[in-house]
Amino acid sequence: MAAGNKPNQDAMRVAGAVPQLVDVMGHATDKNTVQATLCTVFHLAQNNTANKDAFKAAGAIEILVKHATKQSANKNPEIALCALHVLIDGHPENKAKVESLGGDHLLQMVAEAEPHTTVTSGDG
Repeated sequence: MAAGNKPNQDAMRVAGAVPQLVDVMGHATDKNTVQATLCTVFHLAQNNTANKDAFKAAGAIEILVKHATKQSANKNPEIALCALHVLIDGHPENKAKVESLGGDHLLQMVAEAEPHTTVTSGDG
């Protein structure tokens, strides 16, 4: 629905989806729910600066760092790394936030993250 579709990405943000997704991402323990939420963050933030700003403001980066560093119920940290990769792409403030939370090591992991099949296909 939002993958590669800026009007739909914007509509989701305007409808208030970002804080709700961040809330689910922070509290979900079911593997499929966590995976679906991480993939949705990836697709909503891809090539969309306004959504990247909204995710940062809603606290998504802190939660994604927990998922990426296995400090959560997430069993797919690579998807969290991909979501972080999209959030920092072309966004120096988000990059600085990731670096402040996880240091150079996490920033390197995020930079090396390749779009995961599940993220790019929407399966999951």
